Amino acid sequence: MQAVKTGMCGIFSKPNSLATDLEHVNSLRMKLLGDGRRYIVSLRSKACRDGDFYQTVIKPPSGKWSELTLPIDNFQLTHYGMINTNTVLMDTREVITFGLTIQDSVEGPFSLKSAETSQTSSLHLIGLCHLCTERVALSRSESKF
Repeated sequence: MQAVKTGMCGIFSKPNSLATDLEHVNSLRMKLLGDGRRYIVSLRSKACRDGDFYQTVIKPPSGKWSELTLPIDNFQLTHYGMINTNTVLMDTREVITFGLTIQDSVEGPFSLKSAETSQTSSLHLIGLCHLCTERVALSRSESKF
């Protein structure tokens, strides 16, 4: 048996390092320099069980800085990456983890840089700014997943 189209690479805040209240937030805004590939933005609240994240997909344009608006309502509950078909709303009062993951099943290098992450209310997402990944070569033959 041979694994086909496997692997992923992501960056996440340390567990419980945010403890951010997003209860009155409508959306997140991210200023990104992308490469045209598909990425997943993940949020995890304290109420989540192991393997659960609220996720949405983004595809920043290649080679130019762009500002993306991610409505909180667009984040779907997933369990180990599989969408939960039951509608379970995110407990936005205690968001404890933020992450970015590439997971598009395309072999090769990728590049995603973030200049800013903010929200559409007066609250601040402490610890979400300055997330930046450098150009990294990743291929299925190199990954150890």
